[in-house]
Amino acid sequence: MDAKQSWEQVKPQAGAPLDREAFVRFAEELAAAGEPALANYARCEAKARQAALHRLLAGGLHAVGSLPQFELCLLAALAQAAAGRQVFVFSPLPVAPQVVRQAHHLLGEVLGLNVQAAGPICGRPTSRLKQALKADVLLTDTIQLFEVAREKADFLDRPAAALFCEADLCLFDGRLGMCDRGKARALAAVYRSSGQTPPWRDDPEVLDLRDVLGQFARVDGVLGYTSAHVARELRRVYRPVFGAGVCCRGAGDFRAFAFRTFAEKMSALCRDILKAPGDCLVFVGDEELRQNLYRQLRQRDQEATLLAAPQDLRNFLDMAGERKRVGIFRGLPTTFTLPVEKRPAMQVFLAEHLLMPHQHGKLRVFCERDLEVVGPPTLYLSIEDGMFSIYADRAGIGRFFRLMEFTEKYDKWRQIRRVMARTAIRRLHSLRRAYLNEDYPVCTLVGAGGDSAPAGEAARKKTGKRLEGLCFCGSGKPFRECHGKAKV
Repeated sequence: MDAKQSWEQVKPQAGAPLDREAFVRFAEELAAAGEPALANYARCEAKARQAALHRLLAGGLHAVGSLPQFELCLLAALAQAAAGRQVFVFSPLPVAPQVVRQAHHLLGEVLGLNVQAAGPICGRPTSRLKQALKADVLLTDTIQLFEVAREKADFLDRPAAALFCEADLCLFDGRLGMCDRGKARALAAVYRSSGQTPPWRDDPEVLDLRDVLGQFARVDGVLGYTSAHVARELRRVYRPVFGAGVCCRGAGDFRAFAFRTFAEKMSALCRDILKAPGDCLVFVGDEELRQNLYRQLRQRDQEATLLAAPQDLRNFLDMAGERKRVGIFRGLPTTFTLPVEKRPAMQVFLAEHLLMPHQHGKLRVFCERDLEVVGPPTLYLSIEDGMFSIYADRAGIGRFFRLMEFTEKYDKWRQIRRVMARTAIRRLHSLRRAYLNEDYPVCTLVGAGGDSAPAGEAARKKTGKRLEGLCFCGSGKPFRECHGKAKV
């Protein structure tokens, strides 16, 4: 019996529920047959992948650690399509072109579904979601969804299901879509939902993803690791959307060291990179910091490589050499790629605290899946960093650093610096919880419209008028010159 015949057999009769046990067996048959689109799924431990698929088929939002999220959502999409629903699969991180092609082959050529991909996330920068709304399965991102919803509120013409990969990046980081002329120009998060009526409720240019998802007959998703705070927010905000609830807990963060000045931090980071016995991978969020680190390493006679795109990172991991290598990658790595044949040994560093604490969990997924990590991944921060400078004169922070500098010569494990780092991170979190509610959304992506953005200075001013002002992080810089700087 071929895959198409098996697929026809697992489809439920009209009005009958899906037989989950039979569908999981069907997924195992596909994996055992060597279906390329399920290569990552097939490499996982059978009991763990089957349990994760069972939970996703039952509904809700689930944490799956380093299990393959894109493949789990593809299988769940097949289950929803079998029930007669149109299916939208959303990803906040780039999906490798080969993975998209393999998904098209399995769902389209093998099983006979109409599959379309839309948006640069899925390698289709010129394809728009509104042009593919007749497809059975759509691979896209929430920016495309916001644009469709802004143009036509009731854009669905049949029962549909939504499936989210790295759901916290979509639902929390990208809860708000800020539009101009029907195009999504920015995404924003509400750090802490107060439950009050937001000031943008009646603004047609600001869309709330929670309202958009109300059109879907079913919404499910998976994520790797997140924070306890974000898990609570997802339960509070999306309770009416996720019929089966949000079943995920927070995860631990990286080991962290705190320094008084930016110069001290960079000196310690470079020193630890040079002392590391093998290859190193450094993650940064800011382009200026990435260039700064690159120059400082070169000044110390350490060759470094700037990694700008997911394929650059993959090539770096695949190219082992006799000489020590250091790669510097900006942003979050994606795990929606082909299987890694051999995981390279790497020492992992995070040169700054990322915009949101739970984003560090995405680095953890990447490390577990694609690397053999040597030693604990480590975060470096200073009180002069943009995210933390607001604390420079608060609550005697300077006094604690003077005490630390006096005692550190007796503390070779840098335990006090770890305590200081945790203190700074907790205070950042507390300040955000106190002030960043619906009245002060946190912009997480600016310039989302890409090539479709209107040209001209006047258009740019109109697009960004609600994004003006000082950056929320407390750096004192305008938002557009700090965390609102467009990613390139």
